[in-house]
Amino acid sequence: MWCPSCKSEYRDAFKRCEECNVSLVKHLELNEGDDEQNGDEWVLLVNVADGFECDLIEGLLRAHGISILREYEGLGQYTKIYTGMSIQGVNLLVPSSELEKAKEILKSKPEKLTDEEIEAFENDELEERE
Repeated sequence: MWCPSCKSEYRDAFKRCEECNVSLVKHLELNEGDDEQNGDEWVLLVNVADGFECDLIEGLLRAHGISILREYEGLGQYTKIYTGMSIQGVNLLVPSSELEKAKEILKSKPEKLTDEEIEAFENDELEERE
C-alpha cells in the first residue's frame, strides 16, 4: 500500500497514511516526470528520527525540487501508530540522479529562500492537500 501524497510505503493492513491522513492505494500512478519512468532508481539518502527531523529534511529537499520517499523499516510503521514514533527511524530515499545534489543541500548552511520559492512551495502544499 502506498500514500498517493507523500509516496510512503505501508503494509497491506493499513488504510490511511499516518502523515497525510489520506487513503492509501495499492499502486502509485506514475506521471510523465516521475523518476522511475526515466530509469532512475530510489537510493538511501539518510535515516532520520521520525517526526520533526524527517519533515524538516523532506521540506528542504522538496523546496529545491528534489523528489523524496519515506520508507519505514521492519515494524516501524506499527510502532509509529502505537507510540507516535518509529524506533527504527525513517529512511529517506531520493532518485539516484539527485543523490549528490541532495547531500550537498544537507551539508550546506541554510540559505534564505526567495519570496517566489516560498510561494511556489506553499502552492504545492495546498495542491497536495486538495
